[in-house]
Amino acid sequence: MRLPVLSLGFAALLSVSATPALARTARGKAKDSAPRKPPADVVEIIKVAPIRAKAGAGPERGTAALGARFAVTARRQAGGCRGDWLAIGERAWICSRFTKDSDARPSGRVLPDVPKGQLLPASTYVLTHHPHLYKELADIDAARPTRFWGKHAFELLGRIERGGTAYVQVSIGYIPTAETEVATPSDVSGVPIHDAKDLPFVFAHLHEGAPLLDETGAPTGKTMQRWGRADLLGEVTLQKTPYFRIRTGGHERLVAQTAVRKVGLATPPKGVKPDEKWVDVDLPHQVLVAYEGTRPVMATLVSTANRSTPDGTFRIYKKRANTPLRSRPNAIGKYWMEVPWVMTIFGSIAIHPSYWHDEFGTTASHGCVNMTPADARWLWSWSDPQLPPGWASIDQTPGTLVRIRR
Repeated sequence: MRLPVLSLGFAALLSVSATPALARTARGKAKDSAPRKPPADVVEIIKVAPIRAKAGAGPERGTAALGARFAVTARRQAGGCRGDWLAIGERAWICSRFTKDSDARPSGRVLPDVPKGQLLPASTYVLTHHPHLYKELADIDAARPTRFWGKHAFELLGRIERGGTAYVQVSIGYIPTAETEVATPSDVSGVPIHDAKDLPFVFAHLHEGAPLLDETGAPTGKTMQRWGRADLLGEVTLQKTPYFRIRTGGHERLVAQTAVRKVGLATPPKGVKPDEKWVDVDLPHQVLVAYEGTRPVMATLVSTANRSTPDGTFRIYKKRANTPLRSRPNAIGKYWMEVPWVMTIFGSIAIHPSYWHDEFGTTASHGCVNMTPADARWLWSWSDPQLPPGWASIDQTPGTLVRIRR
């Protein structure tokens, strides 16, 4: 609530009619109260609002989430806002026209908010290919669909029935239920690493697992299950076929190199500080390892693209709690994917979860680095920049360094 402002007429009357002693008292009270800050009020975001580094035309630092509540610590009038600029944190200002007063406490949540026991923020996502999209209910009644070409993945907002036909409701309209399928995201995750001595090792990445052979190359009848991990001891070639020597279940075995992915210890890029967080993405082996200095802390399988994933050294400069990832207008393979935990590193290239495929360890993306939902959530929380409570996105450099190598 804004503090009352002393009217000009009343102030003038006081200066004319008050006795000198009363005037001195009034001036003394004004002088004593001047340094005191107004009590903080709370506002709720009613429209996704840009957050700026300072009141007025400061650089945009991110966005405030719809429905989030913030304590206001200062108000200021400046250009670029039909109203007051509100301070909601350190170097964080929003325009009051995107807010309404609230009697509730600040929300204090870091987005995206994931209900307990779920892998993703929404309970259900749907997949569809080239669907008939109805942008409004009136379009269903008028049999006026738009053909939405490409591969798409949406958060399910609801289900309806219209004219005897079932539809799913998504962010951009309504799609016949018969043209969709429910997504089944992978529920696995990578492994924590406690010591550099834990590397190298291998992951089995094929759905059917990796057959194990004895030292002569004869089948053992045993299989290393997908996402299984084994210590890497060395390499050997038998009849022109390359194998890894591994230790699993207390036994030394051979496994075809094509059936597993190698996780090796990487050298930090030049300039990385002793305890600095950074990420190594090994394109040939489709593996991601998170490091703190020279110490690996997590390793997992990922999916990139064959050619359109760039190699080089980048930094996470933008995080978006939830956003649609869309193909370019003239792209041959069109897509619209609604995705949480998006960490952008270069142009439209980002690290993010994939719930529409389970091909981790093989190439399957349009250029981004795909992770399982659990792994993407971990990396989002571990990496910088950190998303403050109630923010929907943050745009800030320098963030965590990411090296992608071939």
